[in-house]
Amino acid sequence: MILLAWAVLTFPVYRDYLDDNFSLYQNVKAFRQLKHPSDTSRISFKKYLGLLLGNGNHCDSFIGEPRRYGGEQQTIESYYDSTTIADDQGMGIIFIESGEFPEESLYWVFATG
Repeated sequence: MILLAWAVLTFPVYRDYLDDNFSLYQNVKAFRQLKHPSDTSRISFKKYLGLLLGNGNHCDSFIGEPRRYGGEQQTIESYYDSTTIADDQGMGIIFIESGEFPEESLYWVFATG
């Protein structure tokens, strides 16, 4: 009974946190269903929920999957041109050059979503 009362009283405090985590879960699930070109390979997978930029309410999210590809950049861009996931919030492709994110992409990585 005490546990139920505690859950009812604290739910408003944790509701946004639970909503944001469930949203991230759904987006990760949709992201993992993406089809990728057969001549690419996954290097890693990252997801994050929290404060990524500025003074927001700590509900920014990031989902990313660095992939290896030895062909032309235009081929990959064309492949993903018509690809969407969930509600397509800030989805895009960034090409890492010499092991680093290009300067012009840093704002996009941390400010969308």
